[in-house]
Amino acid sequence: MKLDLSALDWLSSQLNRHLNGIGFAFFTTLLAIYGQDINRAVRKRIYEYNFVIRTLIFIFLCAFGYGWLILFVAPRFAGLLRYAPPRVLPLLVITLFVLLGVLAERNRKI
Repeated sequence: MKLDLSALDWLSSQLNRHLNGIGFAFFTTLLAIYGQDINRAVRKRIYEYNFVIRTLIFIFLCAFGYGWLILFVAPRFAGLLRYAPPRVLPLLVITLFVLLGVLAERNRKI
């Protein structure tokens, strides 16, 4: 039993060193799953605008909307993961990515 817990502690410490990357991967995967739906919803609302306005809105959405999500929210998400108890962290990370896989399957992305 002690060997299993020490392996779990080691895995947790390895994950803890990479939580910013894990948060980044989580939100980029979310954008890969839902980005097309977001773009479609925005396109429906702005289809009657001038080409230049539509292009500017698209640039704003991508650069500031998606960029903000990745650069601002992902590190905060990683900070929240740091509050998880060390022995729960590996299971939590695995569960989150399995849930992303389920979301991708439901949205026919895989």
